[in-house]
Amino acid sequence: MQTLRRLFAVRSFAVCASSQATDKAFIDYFLPTPIQSPLVSNVWDAPGVFLRDLQIVSH
Repeated sequence: MQTLRRLFAVRSFAVCASSQATDKAFIDYFLPTPIQSPLVSNVWDAPGVFLRDLQIVSH
């Protein structure tokens, strides 16, 4: 009986995990990097450079 319970638990977990994974698009697994310092645009001394977080760049 114990083995049957374990088998059922593993099986139900696998079914839930696979059904949740299909609900998300691939891009949804990528999370934005949190901003750690003020954003600045004068880092590269070039026009059109987007804002940068210097804390992340320096590491």
